[in-house]
Amino acid sequence: MTDRRIKVGVVAYSHAPEYASTPEREAFVKREHDALAATLAENGFEVVSPLSQLRATGNHDRFGISTAREMDFCADALRAARVHCVVASIGQWPRIALISSLIAGLELPAALYASTDPAWSVGEVTAGAAVASVLEAAPTRHSLLVARFRDTEKEQLMRWVRGVGALQSMRQGRLLMWGGAFGADVPATRDDEAAIENRFVREVIIEEEFVLVEGARAILRDSPRRVDAFIAWLMQNGVGIHLDGKMLTEDVLRFSAGHYLAARDRLSEMEGENILGTSVKCHFEVSTKFVGCTLCLIPGFLPFAADSEGARAPVPVACEGDLKALLTMVMLQQINPKAAPLFGDTIWFRKESLLLSNCGSSSVYWAGRSMDPRVSLPHVQLMPQLHGKSGSSVFYVTPGGKVTYARLFRVKGRYFMYLGLGTVPDDRKKVDRAPGWPQTRVVFDSDPDLLYKTAPSNHGHLTDGDVTAEVEIFCRQAGVTVVRCDSNDGLKRYLEQVAAL
Repeated sequence: MTDRRIKVGVVAYSHAPEYASTPEREAFVKREHDALAATLAENGFEVVSPLSQLRATGNHDRFGISTAREMDFCADALRAARVHCVVASIGQWPRIALISSLIAGLELPAALYASTDPAWSVGEVTAGAAVASVLEAAPTRHSLLVARFRDTEKEQLMRWVRGVGALQSMRQGRLLMWGGAFGADVPATRDDEAAIENRFVREVIIEEEFVLVEGARAILRDSPRRVDAFIAWLMQNGVGIHLDGKMLTEDVLRFSAGHYLAARDRLSEMEGENILGTSVKCHFEVSTKFVGCTLCLIPGFLPFAADSEGARAPVPVACEGDLKALLTMVMLQQINPKAAPLFGDTIWFRKESLLLSNCGSSSVYWAGRSMDPRVSLPHVQLMPQLHGKSGSSVFYVTPGGKVTYARLFRVKGRYFMYLGLGTVPDDRKKVDRAPGWPQTRVVFDSDPDLLYKTAPSNHGHLTDGDVTAEVEIFCRQAGVTVVRCDSNDGLKRYLEQVAAL
């Protein structure tokens, strides 16, 4: 599986050559650098440290960057490694221009990580001088957004890396849309592909959904045992299958399983394209007019980390060709890769909560909030679909816990992010199976009437836990305005913003 960890470049600075140094001073610089690198690695990031390579040979009286040649060496190494961001360990007073020049020249998100060790108390003042020097010219947007942290703010730094790293990782990847956008005749599912390329992702690729339909037919004809194995895997892991002889027959189930396997095969064929997420446009070409079978097993199982053929990289899937939904979900998975982002329709707003469901499917991860089939799949039921000519819906009720809700949207061409921290109540036993669609109830600390009046789309998205800080950092870096939907003041302020556009 492709390693999609965020790559973080780490550098450190020593005294300028004009200043004398000591072994103790350089040991301190190295210790601070190594501690930063270890903290990043412990949090799951891939660390690229060009200083280790620079100091691997020869005799050096300094550990950190102290000359322009050393700065150029580190800059070249970081570019070659294609890091997503750079963090500079600051514990000494160096040549300030070597910090500002590296940041401006790399054109990457950058942060300064200042030591607060009282024995060498120059980290914060050095960071202040360096940021002032970067802002003096600020040749790029990244230069304007240089972040400052102290070594007492490790978790804040980790959130920053996840936020900016998610955006940079997305900009190196592609989206694949099966069937394009404008699903179900909903104009909001569209976007300007050219406008989002390089701002959010490298490229948007569009293929006809019949790639999946014909792929499924080929699998059923040439490799039927793969379909048998997938259905057997579902049953072995406790998935309930409810055939009704009409909407969900054995043949329809096998065709639906073929759709999923065809999607997996197509992504394998495109492995070199760095596909970060996909969308399908069921309505109405596939669900009714030409094929007559929905594609619901694709968004149900493609974002999961295993199937009958073994472990696999989960891939977010949006329905109805909703491009802004797909962008939101890819962002959430880049920030929180252990969870599959949820796609759902906001069915209703009530005094105590809103209900996210979908017309057939959402990732089965949420059935147990786990990528382990033994945990999630026993809570999944494949039900007869309610619309189209045939198909299977993927039913479950999401168990309780904290969630982050997010939705990217546009107003007059300007991007906003609807964002809030919510809680899913643990009420799996209280929800009826009708209509057989996945159900996730979310409670916010905000007025449901304001939520209804400000909801930017019929589609909303979740990830596990609280990553609101990371999303805000992502949005700041991308130039996206955040609307906090967990705050009445935030929602009222948004209504005034829109009125003034």
